[in-house]
Amino acid sequence: LRRTTKSCDRINNRPLQYEKGKNFMDNKLRLCLVTALIRLSRGRPLGTDGARGYANMHSHNRAFDFMNELSLAPKLENVFEWKQTHPAWERGHLVELFAHELSTPVRIRKTGKQSSSEKNVTLQVLSIGSGDCRLELQITKILEIRTSIFLGFTCFDPSDEGYHGSLKNIGSESRHRAIQSLADCQPEANFDAVFIHHALHHVTDLEGTLDFVTGNMARDGVVVIADMVGRSGHRRWPEQLELAHKAFIQLEHVLEKPVVDYIMRCELREYPNADYRRCAGRLDERFEGIRSGDAMPLLLERFHFAKFVAFGGIMFEFVGDRIGPNFDLSREEHKAYLVHLHKMQESATASGKIKPDQIIATLTAKNNWRNFPPRYFGHRTPDFCTRFPETPGLDLPWKSLDPFSTTNGTIVDPCADYARSHRRPCL
Repeated sequence: LRRTTKSCDRINNRPLQYEKGKNFMDNKLRLCLVTALIRLSRGRPLGTDGARGYANMHSHNRAFDFMNELSLAPKLENVFEWKQTHPAWERGHLVELFAHELSTPVRIRKTGKQSSSEKNVTLQVLSIGSGDCRLELQITKILEIRTSIFLGFTCFDPSDEGYHGSLKNIGSESRHRAIQSLADCQPEANFDAVFIHHALHHVTDLEGTLDFVTGNMARDGVVVIADMVGRSGHRRWPEQLELAHKAFIQLEHVLEKPVVDYIMRCELREYPNADYRRCAGRLDERFEGIRSGDAMPLLLERFHFAKFVAFGGIMFEFVGDRIGPNFDLSREEHKAYLVHLHKMQESATASGKIKPDQIIATLTAKNNWRNFPPRYFGHRTPDFCTRFPETPGLDLPWKSLDPFSTTNGTIVDPCADYARSHRRPCL
């Protein structure tokens, strides 16, 4: 009750109104619990940061999970042998897959008759953008329980919140350490694996970060990555936007009511192609999607893709926290629409008309390709799934514009410009 009260004390930045008097606390708790149930019934998690004007990229709703089971699960089964290696598809949870891929160097070394006599093996892993290190500790526990492999994580997060959260969660675990700068890594660090989970699209110095990874990774080391690689700012490319507008018109007919934007708390007239790099006319403090459009070309230059799954393209906003809660999966017509959206996206991706905007992959050094025969989903190779910008560098807001200016008017702002041009009467 205490956690629920804290999460729901302010909903959408509006103080709850309750009667003060003899039963003050009872009324407050009752309203908080009712509000929590309403939010959960709409598919929104507690504590979603809706007042800031941008979606929480790491939260899920029911439409998101349904689309993952429809679109992502078959690809993981084909490329990562997910069904054979793991008992079942867990909704949105890929912890077991990450644990299996991070332990790849051990299997490679045993095949090469190295370290095969060791009963317990310890791997040194660098986690970039680790946050509070909870996911890394879950991966460690899974491997310790099911195998004789132990992971020693170096959790790197430049934010004060992530760094101090890592220190708190690691506690007295001597195998793990938290750092706030890559310069704090031990001299001549030689990591067996590098883990990047939805962190690369927050990085401004992609070249420097990836060069550090290649220079401090073991010869047979791997990089396990799950990230957003679409257009910078999580916008749609012109060819994607054309399909997204058609899908949005169909959605209005399926819902038989206006589409509600659960982030901006308003009704939508058209597909919201918002730029998440900016909020309230300023550069987003989280650097959301700041250079996501440059990630794939830079990865192709530096790494060999051993396993590669690319997905998405137009479904990002439809199943995210902005539009996703509009769907009621107890209604067959809503499910049918999501299936139709999936087929439209897959058909356009297979023909090369649009490119995916999310990847899950295992990478290694280019000179180590013999130990890692490539596994892709059909003809969707990394080159085929990469969308190269027509004018590299022009899409970077801090090079061509003053990032803290509110008058340049060239970037759609999800907190201001978007609200003025797209909103209907507020809810």
